[in-house]
Amino acid sequence: MRALQDRGWQAEGVDLNPGAVQLVRELGAHVLEGTVEDAELPPESFDAVICWHMLEQVWHPAPFLKVLRRLVRCDALLFVQVPDFDQLPAYESRGRAAHLLSRVHANFFNAATLTRLLDRNGWLTRSIFFDTSNGFLTAVAQPS
Repeated sequence: MRALQDRGWQAEGVDLNPGAVQLVRELGAHVLEGTVEDAELPPESFDAVICWHMLEQVWHPAPFLKVLRRLVRCDALLFVQVPDFDQLPAYESRGRAAHLLSRVHANFFNAATLTRLLDRNGWLTRSIFFDTSNGFLTAVAQPS
């Protein structure tokens, strides 16, 4: 968030973790403690939403994405990054399978399932790519 603020964006965050919220506030950023669904944010008030390594931890990602859709303007962008479950063998070979299969992950995505989830819940996936250096998928979507 700080990097966005340093570049002139008005950045806001929402996090369930009280420790993370406190740390971010100490760094001077505006962050709410709780969930996006409970945050009482005004509709159509955001130009961009970044979901970096969190969508795989959301128990019900479809309703979550619909809430995000309500919060963004019609020309907004959604950026999502998640571990690519198709890369499980690569995670295993690097000794990182336990991270991918962690109990905090409620969902597992590959390019097809992430695209389908976004496209069925108020978004149109514009691009999706795989980063070979870390095993992550990054998607960019716009409101549909």
